[in-house]
Amino acid sequence: MGRKFSLAFVGLLALLLAAACGSSGGSSAQAGGSGSGGSGGSGGSSSGLSGQLVVFAAASLDGAFGKIGNQFEQAHHGVNVKFSFAGSSAIATQIKKGTKADVFASADPTNMDVVTSDQLNKGAPETFAKNKLEIAAEAGNPDHISSVKDLSHKSVKVAEPARN
Repeated sequence: MGRKFSLAFVGLLALLLAAACGSSGGSSAQAGGSGSGGSGGSGGSSSGLSGQLVVFAAASLDGAFGKIGNQFEQAHHGVNVKFSFAGSSAIATQIKKGTKADVFASADPTNMDVVTSDQLNKGAPETFAKNKLEIAAEAGNPDHISSVKDLSHKSVKVAEPARN
């Protein structure tokens, strides 16, 4: 498969993320899991792509990538997208040990550097999304939280994020 798939998938990914970020609708992304979602729809692919596209992605990308993978399969009927979701460091280690993937989507630049420093990639990595740390505090901020460091104080209660 290789570079042609990677560029096509990343291009579609960028377009879909841009559309999703600009949308105020609350559509629910289908969870991906380790394996590809089903394809559907009608019409043929004008891309001429076929075969399996193997995508290793950070676990945090599971829901969004599952939906994008289904859309990619619908746009390219000869392609089956197979996902493997895990921690970025675990994926980078797998790639270093020789596991082949067409696309690697890391949650952080450090683990991408693990792969690129050994020149295990084709082409330059591209940032397709960023996040910003946010802290939610009780109304009026009675504990005077102004930074992540403030969360370490014993008097501060820190809640775990909900897991799906």
